[in-house]
Amino acid sequence: MAPRSIRISYQWVSDRITITIVVSVMLCVTFATRREHNHTGLSSDRFWSTKLGWSKNTDLVACGDSRVLNAVSPSAIESVLPVVNARNFGFSGAGYSAEYLEAAGRVVDPKSEQPTVILGITPHSLTPGACLRNTYIEEKNKPSARLAHGDAIDRTLFYFRPMDTKQFRRLFRVSRRSKQLTQLNPDGWRAVQTDHVDHNNVIEHYRSQLFENNTVDWSIVDSLCQTVYLWTSTGIRVFAFRPPTCTEMEAVENERSGFNEDKFIRQFEQGGGIWLDLTSSDLTCYDGSHINRNSAKKFSRRLAEAISDYGKHTDDAGSAGLISDVSEDASPVSRIRLTWKRQQ
Repeated sequence: MAPRSIRISYQWVSDRITITIVVSVMLCVTFATRREHNHTGLSSDRFWSTKLGWSKNTDLVACGDSRVLNAVSPSAIESVLPVVNARNFGFSGAGYSAEYLEAAGRVVDPKSEQPTVILGITPHSLTPGACLRNTYIEEKNKPSARLAHGDAIDRTLFYFRPMDTKQFRRLFRVSRRSKQLTQLNPDGWRAVQTDHVDHNNVIEHYRSQLFENNTVDWSIVDSLCQTVYLWTSTGIRVFAFRPPTCTEMEAVENERSGFNEDKFIRQFEQGGGIWLDLTSSDLTCYDGSHINRNSAKKFSRRLAEAISDYGKHTDDAGSAGLISDVSEDASPVSRIRLTWKRQQ
């Protein structure tokens, strides 16, 4: 039989282990309940994997980086355009590499009555860095087994994932400055709503770092325009636009990226594409780069109306002897001009 002093020592250690476990569990529960679960809709894994699984099942597909991902709502487009379905194939940081364009082309239904591709053109999407490192590549290379647990378990596991120091400090805020809610939709749209606006951090990153030794590569533009020509020659309509952002950001991009919008438009239109100039001054950009959910719905309807107007103009041109052409003095809605075809 152990001496009484040893029994007391064992009891002392056992009590403290029990207390430590109880306190640890309480802290974990407290941190988990205070942690902001700011995502709704699909889980992140399923959201990206759903996009990667699309194949020949879409009448209208929007492509591009995170500005397209946030700005183009397929449901808002469908409310204006008589299409069976529309999808957002945007990926954060995506560049217009041959691989990404090939994947986007596979999404379009070849049996669609009016197959359409919409390209959101940002200067960064035409850089070598964007083509080499982006969410499309990262998600494509992840194992498919990640979907086995399903959305419900994934949302539960969210509370037990590691936190960085910024997330940890946020747990102790007495009054949280803002609430950002991100909804991941099955149609590929990432809708973000927040009451906080801060342009400075992102704009400074673009100004000082993003385009350092990583400016627009015009060979990427050439390859993109060749793909546009191939698509249009098979009956796919290809539209392009510059995704909405704040005026300060657009100025930085124009200055630092090496992007020449007029030059790009000329090459794009030579490949058979249709460039759309869309107003965005009435939209809300919340972080210096992306627009929020309500602005995205408004912008998507505006985008759909411009495409619809183009279709009406070309239909009229076919029936009334008109030629559809591109105007150098473009209107705010689109760069479409109609001229009478001379009858012999």
